[in-house]
Amino acid sequence: MKRIILLLLILSLSANCQKETHNNFYSGFDLAKNNSLANLHRSWLINVLITDSEFNNEYLLIKPKAGERLYGNSLTLNPNGTFRSAYSAECGNDCFTTTSGKYKIISENYICFYLEKIDQEGDCNGHKEPNKDLGIFYIHKGENEIRLIKSDGDQEQDKLNVSYSDKIDFLKAEMDSMADRFSVQIWMELSFGSKSMKSAVQTAMTNFKIDNYKIVFYKPSYDGTDILIKAADGFHYLMFNGRSIAFYNDAPIRAGENLVAAIKAHKDLKEKTAKESSLVDTKVTNPANSITVYKQGNEIVKIKYFQIYERKLYNDETTTLYLKNGVPLYAEIETNYIQISDQSATAIEQKKVHAVNQFYFGPRNQIIKKSANTMYQPSLDYREIKYLMDLSQNIHF
Repeated sequence: MKRIILLLLILSLSANCQKETHNNFYSGFDLAKNNSLANLHRSWLINVLITDSEFNNEYLLIKPKAGERLYGNSLTLNPNGTFRSAYSAECGNDCFTTTSGKYKIISENYICFYLEKIDQEGDCNGHKEPNKDLGIFYIHKGENEIRLIKSDGDQEQDKLNVSYSDKIDFLKAEMDSMADRFSVQIWMELSFGSKSMKSAVQTAMTNFKIDNYKIVFYKPSYDGTDILIKAADGFHYLMFNGRSIAFYNDAPIRAGENLVAAIKAHKDLKEKTAKESSLVDTKVTNPANSITVYKQGNEIVKIKYFQIYERKLYNDETTTLYLKNGVPLYAEIETNYIQISDQSATAIEQKKVHAVNQFYFGPRNQIIKKSANTMYQPSLDYREIKYLMDLSQNIHF
């Protein structure tokens, strides 16, 4: 009986120790052990200064190029366990903030900071001594940078937070790739005075009728805080600056992508091509121009319009519409053209370029264009769309 009680006691203690490894992974800066990692001992470019801001969930460290001056935000991790993060600029007419304190590298995966001082000079003036333990951060090493992500010692959650951070970067880059980002970025002014981030998110979610959501990650950006929430319909990206909050309405993009994937996956589409000249009474720009209609059952789901230009620089262009219930949700214009650039006073380089410009369709006949990194930027309007949809009705299977 004593042996059974002793065994149960040992198992209980073992379970408690395993539990404490996660919950009490970090017991404070003073008790943390320091393990030197020489590859971190250097000066870095950093996204924001190390402070006690509640929004600083992630620090992005980028190794500067050889000879590059550290203008903007920088961080120096000294071998003696002290750090200094500071803002600097070529111009002296600015507010220059410097923060300093101590750090310990707990392991290959974790680092902790202790903030001692915040000093300001230039167009501002101030001195504070927070003497605050900032906790631990997960060290994630990328190809060209290191990310320090706020952690509670749960490495599985840390890895998940890395994926959430990547999701924010993806959605933000996608939003910024739109020719007019304000066509998908909806700003809401908050009531007088700044609101907390959580209440601001709640206001936005109520406005967009999104229930049962959870804030899964947030991190600082150059103009506020980037927020990722998870809801029943997927992830959403928001931006918060204390006075207003913006919602990235990616519904038109997701609807277009889903439709294209569904149509491309369908193997039994009926297809028929006709010359443009056989469908209209007026003279067309080129007799080789053609239109192809794709049907799923009796419904037209795709229209492809091919035209050849007689101009020397532009060879041909293909406009493709993807439709659902007779309504376009996505379009792309593929263009093959000759790009000419001056190489010298006597030589001219000609390069064949294949460019794809993408268009999504939002509410109230809104056409959302995704910018392409090419010289040629075609436009698309509803007159051309109506012309193609009218032509498609004249093609009989």
